[in-house]
Amino acid sequence: MARITDETVRQLALAADVRPEEAGMAELAQQLGGLLAAIERCEELNLSEHEPASRFGLSGGAADAQL
Repeated sequence: MARITDETVRQLALAADVRPEEAGMAELAQQLGGLLAAIERCEELNLSEHEPASRFGLSGGAADAQL
């Protein structure tokens, strides 16, 4: 059984105040399920620790000039 269903998409659409076409609900549910699976996989691999933007900051000092 899929954990993201057409009804899940309907409820999310209602919450976001959007109106997707009824004919596309199954495809949207499949895409959302795939997106959530990819996010979970990234978390399992701890990829956020390897994302440069997650730790990016400039002090304006000499160390920044060397980058």
